[in-house]
Amino acid sequence: MPRMSRLAFLLVATGIAASACSLAPDKQWLKPGQNYTVAEFRRDEVACTKDRRLDEECMRQRGWVALSGDAAPKPKSLEEQERERRQQTGSGLKLY
Repeated sequence: MPRMSRLAFLLVATGIAASACSLAPDKQWLKPGQNYTVAEFRRDEVACTKDRRLDEECMRQRGWVALSGDAAPKPKSLEEQERERRQQTGSGLKLY
């Protein structure tokens, strides 16, 4: 019998681990340039939730902007940085 309980424990542990890994990261929402309360956010969140799924377009229409740490912005290559610098300063080549 102890072997069956170990097997059951391993199955439950594997199920919990698999479900935890499949969860999408939470997004944070804000209204840029505006003051708002948690109650206002919760009201809009409830209004934009259908079938336990948040309608992000609905939140955007109400003025909310999503912040997520899903992916960091791609760093610019040296060539891109140099191109931007040249555009800001003019031609880029200066003869003395």
